[in-house]
Amino acid sequence: MKTKLILFAVLLTLIYGCSKTEDTPVETPTHGSITGLITEYGTDAALEKVNVFTLPATSYVTTDSTGSFKIDNVEPGEYSVTAAKRAYDTLTVAVTVIAGKNTIADFILQKTDSTANISYGSIAGTVFDSETGNAIPNVTLYTMPATVVLTSASDGTFAFNNIEPGSYSLIAKKSGYDSTRITLNVTAGFAATANIQLTKTDTTIIPTAGDLSGNVIDAVKGTPVVNAEISTSPSSTIIFTDSLGNYSFSGLTPGSYTITITKNYYSEASATVNITAGTTTTADFALTPTVGKIQGSVIDSAGAAIKDVIITTTPETGSYVTDDGGEFTINNVPVGAVTVSAEKTGFVTKTVNITVNPGETRTVVIMLSHN
Repeated sequence: MKTKLILFAVLLTLIYGCSKTEDTPVETPTHGSITGLITEYGTDAALEKVNVFTLPATSYVTTDSTGSFKIDNVEPGEYSVTAAKRAYDTLTVAVTVIAGKNTIADFILQKTDSTANISYGSIAGTVFDSETGNAIPNVTLYTMPATVVLTSASDGTFAFNNIEPGSYSLIAKKSGYDSTRITLNVTAGFAATANIQLTKTDTTIIPTAGDLSGNVIDAVKGTPVVNAEISTSPSSTIIFTDSLGNYSFSGLTPGSYTITITKNYYSEASATVNITAGTTTTADFALTPTVGKIQGSVIDSAGAAIKDVIITTTPETGSYVTDDGGEFTINNVPVGAVTVSAEKTGFVTKTVNITVNPGETRTVVIMLSHN
Protein backbone atom coordinates (compact mmCIF):
# COMPACT_ATOMS: atom_id res chain seq x y z
CA MET A 1 0.00 0.00 0.00
CA LYS A 2 2.80 2.33 0.91
CA THR A 3 4.52 1.62 -2.45
CA LYS A 4 1.34 2.50 -4.36
CA LEU A 5 1.08 5.84 -2.59
CA ILE A 6 4.67 6.72 -3.53
CA LEU A 7 4.10 5.92 -7.21
CA PHE A 8 0.94 8.01 -7.21
CA ALA A 9 2.80 10.96 -5.74
CA VAL A 10 5.53 10.72 -8.39
CA LEU A 11 2.94 10.60 -11.17
CA LEU A 12 1.23 13.72 -9.85
CA THR A 13 4.58 15.51 -9.73
CA LEU A 14 5.34 14.65 -13.37
CA ILE A 15 1.90 15.75 -14.52
CA TYR A 16 2.16 19.01 -12.61
CA GLY A 17 5.67 19.68 -13.97
CA CYS A 18 4.65 19.10 -17.58
CA SER A 19 1.62 21.29 -17.19
CA LYS A 20 3.69 24.09 -15.71
CA THR A 21 6.31 23.89 -18.52
CA GLU A 22 3.67 24.13 -21.20
CA ASP A 23 2.15 27.16 -19.53
CA THR A 24 5.49 29.11 -19.33
CA PRO A 25 5.38 31.75 -22.14
CA VAL A 26 8.45 32.20 -24.54
CA GLU A 27 9.88 35.71 -24.22
CA THR A 28 9.63 37.65 -27.54
CA PRO A 29 12.46 40.16 -28.27
CA THR A 30 11.29 43.75 -28.35
CA HIS A 31 14.50 45.57 -29.29
CA GLY A 32 17.29 45.38 -31.86
CA SER A 33 20.84 46.70 -32.16
CA ILE A 34 23.05 48.72 -34.52
CA THR A 35 26.74 47.85 -35.10
CA GLY A 36 29.33 49.07 -37.58
CA LEU A 37 32.94 49.64 -38.56
CA ILE A 38 34.38 53.07 -39.38
CA THR A 39 37.54 53.43 -41.51
CA GLU A 40 39.47 56.23 -43.21
CA TYR A 41 39.03 56.90 -46.91
CA GLY A 42 42.08 56.08 -48.99
CA THR A 43 43.95 54.16 -46.27
CA ASP A 44 41.28 51.77 -44.89
CA ALA A 45 42.73 52.48 -41.42
CA ALA A 46 40.36 51.95 -38.46
CA LEU A 47 39.17 55.24 -36.92
CA GLU A 48 39.04 55.39 -33.12
CA LYS A 49 36.88 57.71 -30.97
CA VAL A 50 34.41 58.54 -33.71
CA ASN A 51 31.15 59.86 -32.22
CA VAL A 52 28.10 57.84 -33.27
CA PHE A 53 24.50 58.83 -32.48
CA THR A 54 21.01 58.37 -33.89
CA LEU A 55 17.88 60.29 -34.66
CA PRO A 56 15.49 59.57 -33.02
CA ALA A 57 18.01 59.53 -30.17
CA THR A 58 19.12 56.27 -28.64
CA SER A 59 22.59 55.84 -27.11
CA TYR A 60 25.60 58.08 -27.81
CA VAL A 61 28.69 55.88 -28.37
CA THR A 62 32.25 56.12 -29.74
CA THR A 63 34.30 53.66 -31.77
CA ASP A 64 36.98 51.55 -30.07
CA SER A 65 40.58 51.00 -31.24
CA THR A 66 39.37 48.68 -34.02
CA GLY A 67 36.96 51.34 -35.36
CA SER A 68 33.91 49.33 -34.20
CA PHE A 69 30.80 50.54 -32.36
CA LYS A 70 27.54 49.04 -31.03
CA ILE A 71 24.25 50.56 -29.92
CA ASP A 72 22.08 48.14 -27.91
CA ASN A 73 18.41 48.15 -26.89
CA VAL A 74 17.15 50.09 -29.90
CA GLU A 75 13.42 50.08 -30.40
CA PRO A 76 12.32 48.89 -33.84
CA GLY A 77 11.85 51.64 -36.40
CA GLU A 78 13.51 54.03 -38.88
CA TYR A 79 16.70 55.81 -37.73
CA SER A 80 19.35 58.14 -39.04
CA VAL A 81 22.82 57.07 -37.84
CA THR A 82 25.50 59.78 -37.83
CA ALA A 83 29.30 59.37 -37.55
CA ALA A 84 31.30 62.47 -36.65
CA LYS A 85 34.98 63.07 -35.86
CA ARG A 86 36.99 66.22 -35.80
CA ALA A 87 38.94 66.89 -39.03
CA TYR A 88 36.73 64.43 -40.92
CA ASP A 89 33.59 64.84 -42.97
CA THR A 90 30.39 63.95 -41.06
CA LEU A 91 28.30 61.19 -42.62
CA THR A 92 24.72 60.09 -41.96
CA VAL A 93 22.97 56.92 -43.17
CA ALA A 94 19.38 55.72 -42.83
CA VAL A 95 18.76 52.28 -41.28
CA THR A 96 15.79 50.18 -40.22
CA VAL A 97 15.96 48.41 -36.86
CA ILE A 98 14.03 45.16 -36.44
CA ALA A 99 13.29 43.54 -33.09
CA GLY A 100 15.68 40.72 -32.34
CA LYS A 101 17.97 41.67 -35.26
CA ASN A 102 21.29 43.50 -35.61
CA THR A 103 21.49 46.26 -38.21
CA ILE A 104 24.88 47.07 -39.73
CA ALA A 105 25.94 50.67 -40.49
CA ASP A 106 29.54 50.94 -41.74
CA PHE A 107 31.17 54.30 -42.54
CA ILE A 108 34.21 55.48 -44.55
CA LEU A 109 35.14 58.99 -43.43
CA GLN A 110 37.21 61.42 -45.47
CA LYS A 111 39.38 64.12 -44.00
CA THR A 112 37.91 67.60 -44.36
CA ASP A 113 40.84 68.50 -46.65
CA SER A 114 40.29 65.27 -48.61
CA THR A 115 41.55 65.09 -52.14
CA ALA A 116 38.04 64.04 -53.14
CA ASN A 117 37.24 67.75 -53.16
CA ILE A 118 40.09 68.53 -55.59
CA SER A 119 39.40 68.62 -59.32
CA TYR A 120 42.93 68.08 -60.65
CA GLY A 121 45.84 65.70 -60.26
CA SER A 122 49.52 65.86 -61.16
CA ILE A 123 52.38 63.88 -62.71
CA ALA A 124 55.79 63.84 -61.06
CA GLY A 125 58.95 61.82 -61.42
CA THR A 126 62.65 61.67 -62.29
CA VAL A 127 64.49 60.84 -65.51
CA PHE A 128 67.39 58.38 -65.19
CA ASP A 129 70.05 56.93 -67.47
CA SER A 130 69.15 53.24 -67.88
CA GLU A 131 72.81 52.15 -67.85
CA THR A 132 74.37 54.34 -65.17
CA GLY A 133 71.33 55.16 -63.04
CA ASN A 134 72.34 58.82 -63.04
CA ALA A 135 69.70 61.55 -63.23
CA ILE A 136 69.40 63.24 -66.63
CA PRO A 137 68.73 67.01 -66.76
CA ASN A 138 67.25 69.01 -69.64
CA VAL A 139 65.05 66.21 -70.92
CA THR A 140 62.07 67.50 -72.90
CA LEU A 141 58.79 66.09 -71.56
CA TYR A 142 55.26 66.50 -72.85
CA THR A 143 51.95 64.65 -72.69
CA MET A 144 49.34 63.36 -75.10
CA PRO A 145 46.64 64.68 -74.78
CA ALA A 146 48.68 67.87 -74.67
CA THR A 147 49.13 69.79 -71.44
CA VAL A 148 52.42 71.68 -71.16
CA VAL A 149 55.97 71.09 -72.41
CA LEU A 150 58.72 71.21 -69.78
CA THR A 151 62.28 70.02 -69.16
CA SER A 152 63.72 68.01 -66.29
CA ALA A 153 65.66 69.89 -63.61
CA SER A 154 69.38 69.49 -62.84
CA ASP A 155 68.55 66.52 -60.61
CA GLY A 156 66.37 64.95 -63.32
CA THR A 157 63.07 65.73 -61.59
CA PHE A 158 59.94 67.13 -63.23
CA ALA A 159 56.29 67.83 -62.32
CA PHE A 160 53.13 68.46 -64.33
CA ASN A 161 50.61 70.27 -62.09
CA ASN A 162 46.88 70.88 -62.43
CA ILE A 163 46.30 67.98 -64.80
CA GLU A 164 42.73 66.94 -65.51
CA PRO A 165 41.99 63.33 -64.51
CA GLY A 166 42.34 60.78 -67.30
CA SER A 167 44.75 58.58 -69.22
CA TYR A 168 47.91 60.19 -70.61
CA SER A 169 50.95 59.24 -72.65
CA LEU A 170 54.11 60.87 -71.30
CA ILE A 171 56.90 61.32 -73.85
CA ALA A 172 60.54 62.00 -72.91
CA LYS A 173 63.12 63.13 -75.49
CA LYS A 174 66.79 64.14 -75.33
CA SER A 175 69.52 64.24 -77.95
CA GLY A 176 71.76 61.20 -77.72
CA TYR A 177 69.01 59.06 -76.17
CA ASP A 178 66.19 56.97 -77.57
CA SER A 179 62.77 58.56 -77.02
CA THR A 180 60.59 56.91 -74.39
CA ARG A 181 56.80 56.84 -74.03
CA ILE A 182 54.86 55.58 -71.01
CA THR A 183 51.12 55.48 -70.27
CA LEU A 184 49.66 56.48 -66.89
CA ASN A 185 46.39 57.48 -65.27
CA VAL A 186 45.87 60.78 -63.45
CA THR A 187 43.42 60.84 -60.55
CA ALA A 188 42.02 63.97 -58.95
CA GLY A 189 43.93 64.89 -55.82
CA PHE A 190 46.80 62.47 -56.44
CA ALA A 191 50.26 62.69 -57.99
CA ALA A 192 50.90 59.97 -60.57
CA THR A 193 54.51 58.75 -60.30
CA ALA A 194 56.42 58.57 -63.59
CA ASN A 195 60.07 57.63 -63.15
CA ILE A 196 61.55 57.33 -66.64
CA GLN A 197 64.66 55.53 -67.86
CA LEU A 198 66.30 56.69 -71.08
CA THR A 199 68.70 54.53 -73.07
CA LYS A 200 71.55 56.07 -75.01
CA THR A 201 71.11 55.84 -78.76
CA ASP A 202 73.15 53.02 -80.29
CA THR A 203 75.32 54.66 -82.95
CA THR A 204 76.84 51.36 -84.02
CA ILE A 205 76.49 50.89 -87.77
CA ILE A 206 74.29 47.91 -88.42
CA PRO A 207 76.04 45.64 -90.92
CA THR A 208 74.14 44.81 -94.09
CA ALA A 209 76.60 42.38 -95.69
CA GLY A 210 78.71 39.39 -94.73
CA ASP A 211 82.03 37.85 -95.76
CA LEU A 212 83.14 34.41 -96.91
CA SER A 213 86.61 32.91 -96.67
CA GLY A 214 88.29 29.52 -96.79
CA ASN A 215 91.20 27.33 -97.85
CA VAL A 216 91.61 24.76 -100.62
CA ILE A 217 94.01 21.83 -100.31
CA ASP A 218 94.93 18.68 -102.25
CA ALA A 219 92.91 15.84 -100.71
CA VAL A 220 95.77 13.38 -101.18
CA LYS A 221 98.84 15.40 -100.35
CA GLY A 222 97.30 17.99 -98.03
CA THR A 223 99.17 20.73 -99.86
CA PRO A 224 97.61 24.06 -100.94
CA VAL A 225 95.87 24.11 -104.30
CA VAL A 226 97.03 27.30 -106.00
CA ASN A 227 94.96 29.23 -108.56
CA ALA A 228 91.82 27.18 -107.99
CA GLU A 229 88.83 29.05 -109.39
CA ILE A 230 86.13 30.03 -106.82
CA SER A 231 82.66 31.07 -107.99
CA THR A 232 79.34 31.63 -106.23
CA SER A 233 75.67 31.23 -107.04
CA PRO A 234 73.98 33.73 -106.83
CA SER A 235 76.85 35.18 -108.78
CA SER A 236 79.20 37.67 -107.14
CA THR A 237 82.67 37.62 -108.65
CA ILE A 238 85.21 34.97 -109.61
CA ILE A 239 88.38 34.79 -107.57
CA PHE A 240 91.35 32.41 -107.33
CA THR A 241 93.19 30.86 -104.42
CA ASP A 242 96.53 32.41 -103.47
CA SER A 243 99.90 30.69 -102.94
CA LEU A 244 98.63 29.27 -99.65
CA GLY A 245 95.35 28.04 -101.12
CA ASN A 246 93.34 30.79 -99.35
CA TYR A 247 90.43 32.78 -100.78
CA SER A 248 87.96 35.42 -99.51
CA PHE A 249 84.81 37.27 -100.61
CA SER A 250 83.70 40.57 -99.03
CA GLY A 251 80.38 42.43 -99.00
CA LEU A 252 78.08 39.52 -99.83
CA THR A 253 74.35 40.11 -99.46
CA PRO A 254 73.02 37.87 -96.66
CA GLY A 255 71.45 34.65 -97.88
CA SER A 256 72.19 31.16 -99.14
CA TYR A 257 75.06 30.65 -101.60
CA THR A 258 76.48 27.70 -103.49
CA ILE A 259 80.30 27.82 -103.63
CA THR A 260 82.01 25.96 -106.51
CA ILE A 261 85.75 25.16 -106.76
CA THR A 262 87.34 24.12 -110.06
CA LYS A 263 90.94 23.33 -110.95
CA ASN A 264 92.51 21.41 -113.82
CA TYR A 265 93.31 17.80 -112.94
CA TYR A 266 91.03 17.93 -109.86
CA SER A 267 87.43 16.91 -109.33
CA GLU A 268 85.05 19.84 -108.99
CA ALA A 269 83.85 20.56 -105.42
CA SER A 270 80.90 22.60 -104.13
CA ALA A 271 79.07 23.42 -100.92
CA THR A 272 76.10 25.51 -99.79
CA VAL A 273 76.68 28.16 -97.12
CA ASN A 274 74.54 30.80 -95.39
CA ILE A 275 75.91 34.33 -95.29
CA THR A 276 74.91 36.44 -92.28
CA ALA A 277 75.31 40.21 -92.06
CA GLY A 278 78.27 41.28 -89.97
CA THR A 279 79.91 37.86 -89.81
CA THR A 280 82.50 35.89 -91.79
CA THR A 281 81.43 32.44 -92.93
CA THR A 282 84.20 29.85 -93.43
CA ALA A 283 84.10 27.15 -96.11
CA ASP A 284 87.21 24.97 -96.61
CA PHE A 285 87.63 22.46 -99.45
CA ALA A 286 89.79 19.41 -100.19
CA LEU A 287 90.02 18.73 -103.94
CA THR A 288 90.51 15.17 -105.14
CA PRO A 289 93.07 14.85 -107.98
CA THR A 290 91.85 13.21 -111.21
CA VAL A 291 95.40 12.35 -112.44
CA GLY A 292 98.57 10.82 -111.14
CA LYS A 293 102.22 10.79 -112.13
CA ILE A 294 104.64 8.22 -113.57
CA GLN A 295 108.37 8.34 -112.99
CA GLY A 296 110.56 5.65 -114.57
CA SER A 297 113.85 4.56 -115.99
CA VAL A 298 114.95 2.29 -118.88
CA ILE A 299 117.96 -0.04 -118.57
CA ASP A 300 119.52 -2.87 -120.57
CA SER A 301 120.10 -6.40 -119.39
CA ALA A 302 123.38 -5.32 -117.82
CA GLY A 303 121.63 -2.60 -115.81
CA ALA A 304 123.05 0.28 -117.84
CA ALA A 305 120.83 3.29 -118.48
CA ILE A 306 119.50 3.67 -122.03
CA LYS A 307 118.95 7.18 -123.29
CA ASP A 308 116.72 8.42 -126.13
CA VAL A 309 114.14 5.68 -125.55
CA ILE A 310 110.69 6.78 -126.76
CA ILE A 311 108.05 6.40 -124.02
CA THR A 312 104.32 6.40 -124.82
CA THR A 313 101.20 5.54 -122.81
CA THR A 314 97.75 4.14 -123.33
CA PRO A 315 95.53 6.11 -122.65
CA GLU A 316 97.64 8.58 -124.59
CA THR A 317 99.41 11.26 -122.62
CA GLY A 318 102.05 12.22 -125.18
CA SER A 319 105.49 11.02 -126.22
CA TYR A 320 108.52 11.26 -123.94
CA VAL A 321 112.22 10.50 -124.38
CA THR A 322 114.58 9.21 -121.70
CA ASP A 323 117.42 11.49 -120.69
CA ASP A 324 121.09 10.67 -120.44
CA GLY A 325 120.41 8.77 -117.26
CA GLY A 326 117.68 6.74 -118.94
CA GLU A 327 114.96 8.42 -116.82
CA PHE A 328 111.58 9.87 -117.78
CA THR A 329 108.65 11.64 -116.05
CA ILE A 330 105.01 11.74 -117.21
CA ASN A 331 102.72 14.20 -115.43
CA ASN A 332 98.92 14.35 -115.41
CA VAL A 333 98.33 10.73 -116.18
CA PRO A 334 94.65 9.75 -116.00
CA VAL A 335 93.95 7.53 -113.01
CA GLY A 336 93.31 3.87 -113.61
CA ALA A 337 95.02 1.19 -115.72
CA VAL A 338 97.81 2.56 -117.88
CA THR A 339 100.09 0.77 -120.41
CA VAL A 340 103.62 2.18 -120.72
CA SER A 341 105.62 1.35 -123.88
CA ALA A 342 109.41 1.76 -124.35
CA GLU A 343 110.80 1.69 -127.90
CA LYS A 344 114.31 2.21 -129.37
CA THR A 345 116.06 1.00 -132.50
CA GLY A 346 118.26 -2.02 -131.76
CA PHE A 347 116.12 -3.07 -128.82
CA VAL A 348 112.99 -5.13 -128.48
CA THR A 349 109.98 -2.91 -127.71
CA LYS A 350 108.52 -3.59 -124.29
CA THR A 351 105.29 -2.66 -122.55
CA VAL A 352 104.34 -2.76 -118.90
CA ASN A 353 100.90 -2.39 -117.26
CA ILE A 354 100.50 -0.29 -114.12
CA THR A 355 97.68 1.34 -112.11
CA VAL A 356 97.79 5.07 -111.48
CA ASN A 357 96.01 6.38 -108.36
CA PRO A 358 94.72 9.97 -107.86
CA GLY A 359 97.54 12.31 -106.90
CA GLU A 360 100.07 9.53 -106.55
CA THR A 361 103.38 8.98 -108.32
CA ARG A 362 104.04 5.50 -109.72
CA THR A 363 107.62 4.38 -110.30
CA VAL A 364 108.44 1.89 -113.07
CA VAL A 365 111.71 0.35 -114.32
CA ILE A 366 111.70 -1.07 -117.85
CA MET A 367 114.43 -3.46 -119.05
CA LEU A 368 115.03 -3.65 -122.83
CA SER A 369 116.78 -6.50 -124.58
CA HIS A 370 118.95 -6.07 -127.66
CA ASN A 371 117.66 -7.44 -130.95
